[in-house]
Amino acid sequence: MMTSRNADTSNPKQPTFSVAFVNLGCRVNHAEIEKIRVEIEEVGGFVAAPSSARYAVVNSCALTGEAEAKTRKAIRRLAAEPSIEKIFVTGCVANLFPNEVGEMSNKVHVYANKEALSSFILKEAQSKVHLQSEESKERACSIQAKSLQAPNQRNRREIKIQEGCSNACSYCIVWKARGRPQSVSVFSIKEQVEKALEEGIGEIVLTGINLGRFRLDPQAEKELATAADETSLATLIQYLLDETAASRIRLSSIEPTDIDDSLLEVMAQNPVRVARYLHIPLQAGSDKTLKNMNRNYKKSQFRDAVSRIRGKLPDIALATDIIAGFPGETPEDFEESLSFSQEMNFSKMHIFRYSKRPGTPAAERTDQVSAEEKAARSKKMAELATNMRESFAKNLEGKTVQVYVEEPGRGKTEGLFEARLPTHISPGKMYEGIVQSVQNDVLSVK
Repeated sequence: MMTSRNADTSNPKQPTFSVAFVNLGCRVNHAEIEKIRVEIEEVGGFVAAPSSARYAVVNSCALTGEAEAKTRKAIRRLAAEPSIEKIFVTGCVANLFPNEVGEMSNKVHVYANKEALSSFILKEAQSKVHLQSEESKERACSIQAKSLQAPNQRNRREIKIQEGCSNACSYCIVWKARGRPQSVSVFSIKEQVEKALEEGIGEIVLTGINLGRFRLDPQAEKELATAADETSLATLIQYLLDETAASRIRLSSIEPTDIDDSLLEVMAQNPVRVARYLHIPLQAGSDKTLKNMNRNYKKSQFRDAVSRIRGKLPDIALATDIIAGFPGETPEDFEESLSFSQEMNFSKMHIFRYSKRPGTPAAERTDQVSAEEKAARSKKMAELATNMRESFAKNLEGKTVQVYVEEPGRGKTEGLFEARLPTHISPGKMYEGIVQSVQNDVLSVK
């Protein structure tokens, strides 16, 4: 759930309308909803709590059956709010099941075109001639201001640079909902970065459904490409470093097959402004399971990618995703995944118990792993993840780290470790310091 940032109402003719946001799912969804939020405020709207908002936007997720259920639950809750007149549902669930979603309530309007959603809401507000009084606006903002807001929402901006995927992993339906890969214009990305900087946000996270499939648009390719073997992603990062004052640029999840030397080179040459951190989804450390998942690499290829990364960036923090209890995964397959994860020495792991996603090949398999076994495997993998993370953090003692200051006295390192800092440093700035001590995975930096 997003929280309020007051709209500029200095112009009395400016429309004032309230919107509640509910966001579910991945980093891309977060980036999309944040972009819509900015656009809503630019045209005179403001973010409010569901109990006082006139409109609501739900950015849905269909990654798992559980995620879809959460989407439907959120819609039902919003539909029960008396103040809400219309609920605009977008995202993967809306794309896959538009008729079912639309029938949930007469308040629900399925809207697939996220790029035009803020303009559509503005037209809707103008047609209703609902210009709220300052009194009601202040009351709504007061209610919403009491909601919790994570530090990364205040100080880190996720910007979507790529859409779509064609990998067709056997457990995933997102590629059907999102369509084939396409990229955002480089110059549009720059504009979004500059808007974030104007809001005092210094760390930019570049995100996409399949980030490594980002490609320069024709105009940017003509103006920016400098070498035939240079990837579009590396070119984009260098362009943003040169043309904006972003304190730090960070990449979200990227496939192991999309990490090449030009990307590693731009990271190595900019150790302060490009986070030495990569999130590379492994999903399984067993070739048999990887094949069943329809992943497009083997263990050996993943190992080679990690070796190349650490050869260029020895101190880099590597994170990953693991699915525990995928259909057909035997105890031996799981132990192989456990062993391989330990070999890779990840600094952070996101561990998911396999959850059936109706409409996918994996959900139709007859060799499903029991819930009890999935829980046990997930717990064992989580214990390994905790041990590796704390060990990685301990090894940072005495080393220099770059910390992005999120609030007085606290920040995040390039490897996404929480850091306690001197309190006089302003949020939104970079701070270079030495790790004095480590408690679990929290660093004391001076």
